[in-house]
Amino acid sequence: MSSVIVIRRDIPFLDSAVMRMSEALALEFGANVMSVVARQAPEKDLDESDSSSNFIYSLDSFRKIGLVRLSSDLMRSAWTAGLLSLAGKSGIKKFVETGQVLSLPVEDIFYDSLIRTKNRFLRPHLHFLAMVKTLLEIRIVVRWFDKNLDSDLVEAVCLTTLQSREGKTMAMRAVQAGVPVFVVGGSGSLARRHLTIESLQRSFYHLSAEEVDQVGDNDGWELDLDDYLTSRISPNAASFSSFRGDQMENGNLRTLSEANDEAPFRDKLVLSKASFIDEYIPANRQHLPLVVVFSHCFSDYPHSAGPLIFLDFYEALIETTRAIRQNKSVNWLIKPHPSREFYGEEGLVEKMLAKNPSDNTFLWPETVSTASALDWASGIVTVNGTIGLEAACFGKPVLLAGSSAYGHLGFSKVAKTPTEFFSHIANAHSWTNIPQSQRLTARKALYLHARLGSELPKSRGKARGLGGVNSVDYAQKVALLANGEVDSLWLNR
Repeated sequence: MSSVIVIRRDIPFLDSAVMRMSEALALEFGANVMSVVARQAPEKDLDESDSSSNFIYSLDSFRKIGLVRLSSDLMRSAWTAGLLSLAGKSGIKKFVETGQVLSLPVEDIFYDSLIRTKNRFLRPHLHFLAMVKTLLEIRIVVRWFDKNLDSDLVEAVCLTTLQSREGKTMAMRAVQAGVPVFVVGGSGSLARRHLTIESLQRSFYHLSAEEVDQVGDNDGWELDLDDYLTSRISPNAASFSSFRGDQMENGNLRTLSEANDEAPFRDKLVLSKASFIDEYIPANRQHLPLVVVFSHCFSDYPHSAGPLIFLDFYEALIETTRAIRQNKSVNWLIKPHPSREFYGEEGLVEKMLAKNPSDNTFLWPETVSTASALDWASGIVTVNGTIGLEAACFGKPVLLAGSSAYGHLGFSKVAKTPTEFFSHIANAHSWTNIPQSQRLTARKALYLHARLGSELPKSRGKARGLGGVNSVDYAQKVALLANGEVDSLWLNR
């Protein structure tokens, strides 16, 4: 009997959405569900809910199957890792851009997995054993999937995130073999069907111009968005967590989400431009524009939205700080990411600035709300952060240094090369606010982005969970995706 492979994360709110999707797909295809749990736990430790699946695999299962080719794969992994160690960061960057593993372009998966812990992004080429382990595990996942393709008819692969090494590797191998991949958001609000590696390399939040244009058909969307923004940027932003409902069942994820959503605003000072300048900018520079550079969490999957013009988020900030020191006609403010402590990255931005001080570069004050920048900043710089989308809603010019969910929509400056990026930095003193038409597009895009995360207010939000959709309607919607009649579909409307 054929199978639908579902890749789970052992995170309740994520798994519930993807299991419902995979079971509906299995009914449509007349197939079994093969459940892969992307964690290191033997099958006997999996919980009772797994009994609905015919086959259950964990990472331990991958390794058992990988033993068949372990010697060969280990040697090849060590050889590649050795070459990368000798080549240094430039060699790793080239591998990220063009390298392959078992004829699969998973080089970005390799790098993002490599730097997830221990701040390896600082000197990635020095972590030989970690590179060997990461390359070997990618090979084992591919071998496991190839074995199932040989022994069983796989109708589809279903998952809820493309950020896990196992999930994205298997998804890319699937489309390479002609097997469709279905990705459903953790909130269960939207599902996408992928048939190409190119589409898988984009962010799940990638918004098409057509999707954004159709936002205008939703009654009350502007009121929903205004409520969302008001609650998000308020100094009393703790109330924003109530908008998210009960999705974040995992304690760590809830804490991380609150840091992302609330820490930039909650209990922070909202200062006027005049007050900020008086407090933090030297008198001889107070007449110059202020542009804010928003840093990322350096180890947080830098390539999850697609290619970057620099190796990663850390290199992007290094190159940005070098460039901005040359433009003395702007006051540059560097803001560390609010979630940096969860990644063990506290103090890295501060050390970077202290090592190379400049009279036109300042650290964003920890006590000041990001809402202040949204009010009066002359521009925003980020690699691909959501702050760029939010800032554009307030009319701010935004410069991006990589692929993002929104850069193709026309309201931001997207640098295709480092040279182009540096040129934009050199001319930042002449940036002007974006026109109203582009601001409207940004607002529609942010509305969709908020819906994807079910972050709209409960009062009017149209994307709150799946409770309003009965099983028959849900199955009919999934059938449209399964049969290729649509490539993306809101499941809860």
